[in-house]
Formats: sequence, C-alpha cells, structure tokens
Amino acid sequence: QSKNAILDTFLINNSGFKVKVKDIRILGKDSSDFKITEDTLSFVIDSLMTKSIGITFNPSSEGNKEAEIEINIPGDKITKRITGRGVLPDLQAALEFVDFQKVEIGDYKDKELNIIVKNISQKSVNINYIDISGPDFQHFLITDSSGSKTLLPGEGYNVSLRFLPEEIKRNFARRASKNSL
Repeated sequence: QSKNAILDTFLINNSGFKVKVKDIRILGKDSSDFKITEDTLSFVIDSLMTKSIGITFNPSSEGNKEAEIEINIPGDKITKRITGRGVLPDLQAALEFVDFQKVEIGDYKDKELNIIVKNISQKSVNINYIDISGPDFQHFLITDSSGSKTLLPGEGYNVSLRFLPEEIKRNFARRASKNSL
C-alpha cells in the first residue's frame, strides 16, 4: 500500500517581464506515479517572482521511478526530470478508526487499543512516539502507551486513548507515529 508524498516545486521567473505558463504536464515511463495537484495549470508569474506547484508521488510498485515535468511557455518548453523511489511500508495501521460511542460533555471515556500499529516488515522498527493530530486532536489524549519501543517483525504497539468532548459534535483525529529503522 502506497501513501502520497507532496512536494512543492518552485518556478522562478528571473526575467524582467511577466511570463505566462500555458500548461504543465508530466510525461515518461512512470508518469502515472506522479500527479500535479493544482486546479489550474495555466497562470502568469510576475517578474522576479516564484510559483509553487504541488506534485504528489504515489508509487504503483517498489523501485526507482522517473518521469519528466514539461512546462509550456510562449516559444519554449522547459523539461525537468523528476524521480522518486517506491518502498514497502514498515508499519501498518491495525485500526482504521476508534468509535467511543456516546460520551457526555465534561465526562471522558478511555479505550485500550491492543494494537494500534503493527510491524509488517522483515526487520525491527523503532517507534519513537505516537501522537494525535487532526482537526479535533485536543479532545483526545494518549493516557498510556508503550513509549519508545523497538517492534520485532509481526509485533504490535499498544496504547490507551481518552476522549474528552467539550461540545456536541462529531470529533475526528488521526494517529501519527514517528519511527526509524
């Protein structure tokens, strides 16, 4: 399973006049692994200004990937090589979501999650920490975790999670983990 990586590519207009970019395309043997995320690919860059272009890399398989980004400006086409490397993930989320059901405002509810992530690689993986992110992260708290730990192949990471609602609404957060090999 691959995850997107977003890169910011900067176009720099070093000239003394505005430059119109007519079109931007990705070409080449692995072009389907890269995607431009901009809504419009036609714009003007003022003199001595820059433009950021979002590109996602979502490799379809393991290995080195290569394509070309082609920038079409009046009278010229600028082509630059883009590369990425597809790798298999070391960790897998063991739970897609945790439902705390109904919790009264001002109260809290704890859930012990036996395995939140699992080492699916053939080597040991160091978990430095697991944190909570997302739009409503402040309503969730990790009350007990395994702390920094090395997961052997096939081993999971346990955590206890607390939900503390402050208002009536659906709350959402994500698990974020920091690991190294």
